[in-house]
Amino acid sequence: MEQLTGNSRIGEVIEASTTAFRVQSYKLYDTPPLGSFIKTGSLPIFAIVCKITTEPLDPTRPIVARGEFASTEEQLYKEHPQLSRLLTSRFEALIVGHGDGQQI
Repeated sequence: MEQLTGNSRIGEVIEASTTAFRVQSYKLYDTPPLGSFIKTGSLPIFAIVCKITTEPLDPTRPIVARGEFASTEEQLYKEHPQLSRLLTSRFEALIVGHGDGQQI
C-alpha cells in the first residue's frame, strides 16, 4: 500500500471488502493525511483515506493515559517505552477505482 505522492510503502492491508479496506501502518502515527489518494496491489486499487485511528494492538487490553506529568510526547515515550509496542496506527480507505492496463 502506498501514497500516490510517493512510492514508499507505508503499511499492509489487514481487512478488505468490495468498497473499502483497512491498513495497519508499519510505524506508529505514520499514516497518510485524511483525504489522501492512495493505491494498493499489483492490479492497482485506488482509494481515499477516510478514517485514521491509533489503538491498542490487543483490543482486550485497553491503554490508559500515562502522560499527565510529561511535558512532551517524547518524554512520555521515554518514560513508558512499552507504549510504542502496545499501540498501532491504522487507517481506512474508500475504494474509488482500479487500474486495468493503461485504463483507470
